Amino acid sequence: MQRRLLVVDDEHHIADRIANVASRFGFASRAVEDPLLALEAFLDFKPHVAMIDMIMPEWDGIDVLHNILMCGGAPKIAIMADAVGAYRHLANNLARFHHQAPVEVLRKPIRRIDLVGFFGRLSGDVDHPVMPHPPASRFEAVCRKVQ
Repeated sequence: MQRRLLVVDDEHHIADRIANVASRFGFASRAVEDPLLALEAFLDFKPHVAMIDMIMPEWDGIDVLHNILMCGGAPKIAIMADAVGAYRHLANNLARFHHQAPVEVLRKPIRRIDLVGFFGRLSGDVDHPVMPHPPASRFEAVCRKVQ
């Protein structure tokens, strides 16, 4: 059975990039650009993995994540953001509340090597580790130390 990936991101080129890398690891992908349509796509597609951008118009990623978790969640959920600290905390609190495994965080801009590492780990391919992402700013580096 082919694994399914749902990507919720208002930036089409990012969703295409993710789908391209995921396909090399055997995933069938569906991309949703409108966060208001994400829940419908989730229920229809029944993904094994959901990747959700945190910064989108109308609803943000936390709204999308909350609605997906209310419907049972996905076996694996990853969030995507450029400033990951607060989103990681909120997303993991939601996941914990809904008895879901902790979310994985991919920092934007997403590098190909990070996607290869993410899908490699999901596929059991340990030859693709995630490389540490350089801090975007001194402030964010300090926030990481506090967490």
